[in-house]
Amino acid sequence: MRAAERGTTSGLAERFGRFLADSSGLADLVVTDAHRAVAGFSWESWILDTAWDRGRRERRLVARRAPEFGLLDRYDVVEQWDLQRVLWEGGTVPCPEPLWLEATGEATGRPFYVMDLVEGVVPTPADLEETLPEERTRVGLVGDLARVGAEIHRTPLDVLPGALPGTDDARPEREVSVWHETYLRDRPQPIPILDLAFAWLLDNRARISPRRTLVHGDYRLANVIARGGTVAAMLDWEGAHVGDPVEDLANCCMRLQGGGVDTVNGVVSTKDFLALYARLAGEPVSEDAFRYWLVFNDVRSAVVFLTAARRFQEGRTGDLRFPVLASRLPNLLRHVLRDLPDR
Repeated sequence: MRAAERGTTSGLAERFGRFLADSSGLADLVVTDAHRAVAGFSWESWILDTAWDRGRRERRLVARRAPEFGLLDRYDVVEQWDLQRVLWEGGTVPCPEPLWLEATGEATGRPFYVMDLVEGVVPTPADLEETLPEERTRVGLVGDLARVGAEIHRTPLDVLPGALPGTDDARPEREVSVWHETYLRDRPQPIPILDLAFAWLLDNRARISPRRTLVHGDYRLANVIARGGTVAAMLDWEGAHVGDPVEDLANCCMRLQGGGVDTVNGVVSTKDFLALYARLAGEPVSEDAFRYWLVFNDVRSAVVFLTAARRFQEGRTGDLRFPVLASRLPNLLRHVLRDLPDR
C-alpha cells in the first residue's frame, strides 16, 4: 500500500471512529484498523476493528459506504438501511444486523450505514471447491440457498420501504424496461444480439409469472456468507425490487455463475434446485418464466459490462476491473444466443 493510501485509510478510520463513538455512546471507542474488502463493484465495504474500555472489549463491524463511482445508477443508503432493518427484524432472512445510519455524508464524505460483521466465507464460482472442499457441504449450502430464496420471496410486501423499485410500478416487465433504457444510454453502438434479445423480452411478457414478491436482484452463492453448509447471511441488496421471484432463481442458475444452465455452480442440477425451492416456497416454478428470466439475466449482465466499459473510458473510474469485465462481453453474448428460445 502506498503512503498516500495509508494516510487516506488512516484518516477514514478516524472519521469512522468518531461517528461510532457518538452513535454508540462509548466515548472511548476507537477504530484500530480499517480496510476495504476488494470484492464487489458497487457499495464500498469497510471492515472496521473497534475497541473500547481501554482495549478490553472489541468488536468487528462493517460499514457499507456509497461509492464514488459504481456500476449501478441508484445508491440510496436510506433505502438499503430500511430494507435491511425490515429483514433483520423479520428474523427469517439471514442478514447482518444493521446498527447505525449516516445518511448525510458529513462523517466520511459519503453516506454509509454500519452493520455487524458475520463470520464465515464468501464462496465464488472460481474458488468454490477450495473454499468448501467437502461435496456434502457444497450441496447443503445450495439447498440452504433455496430455503433463503423462499424466505426472501415470502417477505410481506406491506413492510417493505415505500421507495423500493417496483413498489409503485406494477408492470411485470418493469425491470426489462429499466435495463433497456440503460443499454440504449451506454452502448457504444447498436449490438444486434442485444437488440434481438430485448425485442424478444418485450414481445414475450406473457411468460412472466403472476407472482409479485421482494426480489433480491443478484441472488447467487457469491452473495452469501457461508458457515459450513448454511447461509449465515445474504449480502448485496442494492438490486432489490418488487417483481417476479423467478427472476432471482434464473440469476442463480445462469451460466455466468459458473455452473452452466443445467446446474447451480456445478453442485446440484437446476431441476433439483428448482424443485426444492418450489417445495419450500409452496409455489411451482413456471418453465416459461424461468427461461424468460434466464435470457433477461444474461442481457442485464451484458449491459452491466457495457456500463463498466463506458465509465472507465469516460475516466469516471480508474478501477482496472471495469475494463476486465467488459472483456467478457463476447462470451456472454454467446450465452444470450444459447438461451434465447427458438425465434
